[in-house]
Amino acid sequence: MDSLELPLAFTWGSDIPIAGEGFEAWKEQFSNLDSSKMIVTWTGYYFKDEADTPEAQVNLGFERVNKVLSFLDLDHKRILIQSLPQEINADVKSNPFSAVEFETYTEDEVLSFSGDTAQICFPIADSLLLPPVSLEQLDEWQLQQPGKNEEDLFLIGTADGTGIAESSDVGVDRAELIRDRWIKAGLPGEKIHLSTGQRNNPLTLQNRCVVIYFEPNGKK
Repeated sequence: MDSLELPLAFTWGSDIPIAGEGFEAWKEQFSNLDSSKMIVTWTGYYFKDEADTPEAQVNLGFERVNKVLSFLDLDHKRILIQSLPQEINADVKSNPFSAVEFETYTEDEVLSFSGDTAQICFPIADSLLLPPVSLEQLDEWQLQQPGKNEEDLFLIGTADGTGIAESSDVGVDRAELIRDRWIKAGLPGEKIHLSTGQRNNPLTLQNRCVVIYFEPNGKK
């Protein structure tokens, strides 16, 4: 659409992307993205009047992202998607509007290791979503720890204490996510211990994590 002054937009109630001014440059940035080292989080937005039910509204946000991803060559194991409402601030019922955003993280920002300690962070606030590739790498690290099956495993789930602080329950849920995954894979549940805390790091991603470490039995 030559008259559209946005690189990518949608019309009211539709999940079909419209390309406008600057679209080719917008798309080109993904050609230069090292898909083997990056994690990409996508947000699809919707207005609450665009669909009849809350479920349909949320699905509209997801479908907007999925339609965009259908013409981008990205590794879906490195992608997370969320759907959020937005407030009407223009004549969006008559004019195309922006409804998709993305943010990139390096692989090391999401998952890092230091000896027998690991940390995995959650790119989306108030969320338990993790990139499949990061979970696979964490599983591999756990399996490669020699003799650690004889030691207690500690998981510390952290919640973001900056801005509008996350509930400490979110930190517990994050630790439980990793615990339940590894119990399902065969680790004995009685050797896995959970705790929680809040962080106030200026880099908010580092506040939404699970820290994992081993200790000899009976020590903490």
